[in-house]
Amino acid sequence: YTNWMEVEGTLPTEIYTIELSDITGGELVFQTNSFGYDKNVTKVEALETMSLDVDVTNEGLYEIYFDYYLLPETLLRPTLNIQINGDLQYNEMANIEVPTKWLIADESVFDRFGDELTPDSVLINEWNSFGISDPNYYFVEPLKVYLAQGENTIDVTVNEGHILFGDITIGNLYKAPLTYSEYLNEQPKSTNSINLIELEAERYLYESRQNIRSKFMRDPSLTPYTFKNRILNVLDQTSYRKSGDSITYEFEVLDAGYYNLSLKYMQSENDELDSKRTIYIDDEIPFEEFSSYAFPYTRTWEMITLTDGDNPYEVYLSEGTHTMTLKVINNDVRDVYHRLVTVLNQINDLAREVNKITGGLRDRDRDYKLDVYIPTLVEELTQIKSELNIAKTEFEDIYGTNDLSIINELDLCTKYLDEFIEQPDDIPPYLSRFSEGEGSIYGRINIILPRIIDSPLQLDAIFLHDETTQLPKATANVFIKALEGVKAFTYSFFDPKYNEASQVDDETVEIWVRGSRLYIQVMQRMIDNEFTPESGLKIQLSVMPDENKIVLANAASKTPDAAMGLSVTR
Repeated sequence: YTNWMEVEGTLPTEIYTIELSDITGGELVFQTNSFGYDKNVTKVEALETMSLDVDVTNEGLYEIYFDYYLLPETLLRPTLNIQINGDLQYNEMANIEVPTKWLIADESVFDRFGDELTPDSVLINEWNSFGISDPNYYFVEPLKVYLAQGENTIDVTVNEGHILFGDITIGNLYKAPLTYSEYLNEQPKSTNSINLIELEAERYLYESRQNIRSKFMRDPSLTPYTFKNRILNVLDQTSYRKSGDSITYEFEVLDAGYYNLSLKYMQSENDELDSKRTIYIDDEIPFEEFSSYAFPYTRTWEMITLTDGDNPYEVYLSEGTHTMTLKVINNDVRDVYHRLVTVLNQINDLAREVNKITGGLRDRDRDYKLDVYIPTLVEELTQIKSELNIAKTEFEDIYGTNDLSIINELDLCTKYLDEFIEQPDDIPPYLSRFSEGEGSIYGRINIILPRIIDSPLQLDAIFLHDETTQLPKATANVFIKALEGVKAFTYSFFDPKYNEASQVDDETVEIWVRGSRLYIQVMQRMIDNEFTPESGLKIQLSVMPDENKIVLANAASKTPDAAMGLSVTR
């Protein structure tokens, strides 16, 4: 799509709504069975295609919007393949994601020992609307397609999912967010005093993907916290990091006015690099600066107030219920990412040409005369070096520093390229520096690419407040940490989950499981709620971190009744 956007095209102002009579394919569903839609709709199952005909007055670039309803049979993330007049205009159109919204259960659930479990989530089935968007989230705005003047056919294939389609609108409806100064000029004047609003980050209302989850961290600076039990108190950065991941909070505003926005966060899993988020208030980006806000790398908990560098941003909130959504976005690294992908393709093509000439030989004393067989070799290597230098400059502009490991990696790559430009015949015997292995130019760039689109962000709390509010400290002092550590250690000698777990009566089936604690908690919950009441059998699962414990337990005649997750050789 990035290359497609380089093709200049007009943005017509006409808006077209596709009527049901202009659609072929799929199954007609009458209004009475449309789950509340105000007209007949089209049902399209997985691998089925519906075709739309639209007569365009002026050629140009258009956005496409769908009214849609995800049926309960939808289990995997739904995606679409969209072709215009029989062609995929760019690669992204083969896998357009249909937005999903999962509702988190609002009741906390605990296991038999009082530890909180990850809540269930259920897919929301409701009518909604979306414009086709980049599945890699390099663009905040919807994607555009080219439609020629006259009749055009749009083929929409459902790759995955079961979807009802209502109105389909074609036209340039997207409006870019206002700048911050423009936003303030449009808001009402307010001098009202406001009260602090605190949101527990782990208690979000919706998530875009079921893998997003909250977790427990034993840290007295976090809320909520107890030294006795595991209680969910942070949004887990390991699960909340992929392109397009989003979470939504709902909150009540009692006092209309202007609010600052502060977050207590940690980003410790992607060294040196910022994590970017698009911030929506009531499903809209309030101003341009919230389209992509950077949260710097930090190994410790920090309290950050969103600012323009000098002054905190103010968001006007009216009295009533509001929502806030934080979505992972990659638009700042779009150009440099695609530049490095192009470099990888160039290196791969050159390596393939070199292997054709050498037949795979890697004799260091042989004169291959590569510049004779590939006259443009030095020119292409120089071009690759130039692209890497541009990429380094782009990284410096994005992150505001040149003291980054990814820039050091690119420096080493350009050093290798200088050697190959001076002695092209060194490429065959030194392919381990050019295209093979993690230490090569190709390998180093290949490691950089997933890092720059990785955006982990761990959250403890979100605060809406005025400038005079004294926010809590991000970390607890060393004495509180020491005291809480002693209390937790002492309690571990009396904790029933350790004492009772080691005492299994004859009527309970003991099973050791090699897997994550979360996986075992879910299994135990299902057993306690469903299997045991139906069968009358009591089952106790225990974490088995090392399957060699089975051998030791056997030697001590303390083996469990069963074990799960063992390797096949056991």
